[in-house]
Amino acid sequence: MSDVFREVDEDIAEDQRRALLKRYGPYAALAVTTVIAVVGGRELWAARQEAERQASATEYVAGVETLAGDLSAGAEALRELAENGPKGYSALARMQIAGARNDEGDKEGAAAAYEALAADNAAPELLRDVARVRLGYVLLDLDRAASARSAVAPLLNRNSRYRPFAQEIAGLAAYEEGDFAGAREAFQALAFSIEAPAALRDTRAPEYLALAEAALAMSKTPSSAAAPEAAQPVETAPVPVDAESLEDTAPETAEEVQ
Repeated sequence: MSDVFREVDEDIAEDQRRALLKRYGPYAALAVTTVIAVVGGRELWAARQEAERQASATEYVAGVETLAGDLSAGAEALRELAENGPKGYSALARMQIAGARNDEGDKEGAAAAYEALAADNAAPELLRDVARVRLGYVLLDLDRAASARSAVAPLLNRNSRYRPFAQEIAGLAAYEEGDFAGAREAFQALAFSIEAPAALRDTRAPEYLALAEAALAMSKTPSSAAAPEAAQPVETAPVPVDAESLEDTAPETAEEVQ
């Protein structure tokens, strides 16, 4: 008798499965198809993104290598990437083009390029900070001290690895404008800054500080001569702009330089 009951239970269970399959089967099939489509689409998108990153990286490296031998040709090679590439590599390419202009003596063109990059909210913030610093040095070279100080002002009041360079530019701008007390204060802070690179903290800042103190002392003497001319650090400031050096300084850059 128990075998009969078991057979009846199995028949009932089978009838229930068939009824559920008939009622909900199409929806289940649709759900499975949707999941497969979503997973496949994500994998396809990821593969496409990776291919684009690899292509952009190759194009960027080739352009930089060309720059080493021919500034004009290198800038031209990077132009397409600068205009249409992923935002990270586009910003890097624009940075290299601006540097090429500066090296060719087109400081006004370089300043305009750096200024545009610094103002581009779509570019990675770290690269915008580098552009601000480089813009500041170029503007000092153009004897536009007030503009140089304005260019780096956003870096002076927030935690950025480039703040010491901004402080250097602000101090040099104050010196050029005759604010020797302000310059001395800036260079004193740099000389004791644990954030500043050693070359800036231990070498340049003490030299600037000595010049500022001498100029301040002479300014208080009625028969004072002209203040000593401050050295320009444009060529020596270690501001990295290549992808590899940036990856070690900002965790988000590896994702944004794409």
